[in-house]
Amino acid sequence: MEINNIIIIQAVKLEVFIIFDRELFGKRVRYFRRKKGYTLDKACGMIEIEPASLSSIELGNSTPKVSTVINIMKSFDVSCTALINDQCDDDTLNQSILSKMKKFNDRDIGLLICIMKNL
Repeated sequence: MEINNIIIIQAVKLEVFIIFDRELFGKRVRYFRRKKGYTLDKACGMIEIEPASLSSIELGNSTPKVSTVINIMKSFDVSCTALINDQCDDDTLNQSILSKMKKFNDRDIGLLICIMKNL
């Protein structure tokens, strides 16, 4: 389910509630790519995606497939946690989420409430 560029994943059986912020994820991917010293083209060769796709991910304009996330983790030698929020504290993450939620319309709020009721 997607609400204003925030992907919400719910796994009721595991009682997990994850908010996936594409913009933050993209910034983290770019951070680790540059940290490794990889050009966009070199990283794309390792990850096995087109440069336009990686650019779109880094800009927060698209959500990568699970297989792409796994290839990013392997290519950059980072954990999934590191890609999501390892270098930012809870306050930074909360501010990012809150800034996105301010853009929610009534439908988005209704969907979020429905998800939370089912947790």
